[in-house]
Amino acid sequence: MQTVILLKELYDSLLPLLSEKNKRIVLASDAKSMRRGVLSKVSKLSGLYRGIFNVG
Repeated sequence: MQTVILLKELYDSLLPLLSEKNKRIVLASDAKSMRRGVLSKVSKLSGLYRGIFNVG
């Protein structure tokens, strides 16, 4: 649960500063570094559509 809170705080402060491409890179690397099934969680925390990770 602590990880979820930390990720939410990170995404809330970092994502507004990034371009769309850089958002996808950061979120995809976070999702890839965590266990399976976390893509949906990263998508919900970031507020971005899950399919966007497959774009680039």
